Amino acid sequence: MIASAAPVAVIFRRSPSRLVQLIRWHLGDDQIEAGQWFKGLIHAARCDLSPSGQYLIYFAAIHRAPYGSWTAISRPPYLTALALWPKGDSRGGGGMFTGEAQVVLDHQPKEMVLAEGFDLPENFRPTSIAAHSGWTPGDLEERKALRDGWQVIAEAGLLYPVPGSRPRPFMPMRQHEKPGEDGLRLRRLRSSFERGHRTEYAVTDRHGRMILTLPNCDWADWQGGDLLYAQGGALYRLRGGSLAQGLAQAEQVHDFNGTQFAPLAPPDWATRW
Repeated sequence: MIASAAPVAVIFRRSPSRLVQLIRWHLGDDQIEAGQWFKGLIHAARCDLSPSGQYLIYFAAIHRAPYGSWTAISRPPYLTALALWPKGDSRGGGGMFTGEAQVVLDHQPKEMVLAEGFDLPENFRPTSIAAHSGWTPGDLEERKALRDGWQVIAEAGLLYPVPGSRPRPFMPMRQHEKPGEDGLRLRRLRSSFERGHRTEYAVTDRHGRMILTLPNCDWADWQGGDLLYAQGGALYRLRGGSLAQGLAQAEQVHDFNGTQFAPLAPPDWATRW
């Protein structure tokens, strides 16, 4: 995800062994800053960066005491919590920034109590997304998408197979587009499944013709006229002037394959507001 008011992004790198590493990507010079690892699940779709990129809100779960699951705010690329709201389940959780010190949590009002030992600056204003928080799948993700410039262009109920069972209807496939430069648009097709998710990306021209597809792509977004994306455990940048020439022209920013877990203690600045 990319900060709205600063050239910085964060990436959650998942390993096959239920480990997640937080990465900070400095978009101005494509420098990569490796951060802390987490042993458990982080739901990336329920995370968000503050406009400056200084703060990250994330939803994590280990499904054991003392919290089970929780929403926290940290300073990337560290996950050390500055504020933590216990959740206990996966019905909702996470949040989004509506300002540098304003955050909306996908928690029910009764779940808006900070865990013992945590506090917030006086100017920080957390609110609950709605009285039905946690009961409307995709509501938080949709709000974030619309805020970040994605537009809903299609929605239709489709049939998808689940391994070992007959095809059945799932939640609708929802297609979004995000305008780029020179009439180009990044198209995202996201479908919700009973087990997992699938997201596909493509680039279309001003006439709606597909000029580029991104197979097996984990994430994609615009930065100015450049296309940024994650694929096969690596980050790439495809310059705007090279889009028509295809993915062969993409520059690999960093390859994370082979990186192994290593404990990383947070510096002092990452442990305080």
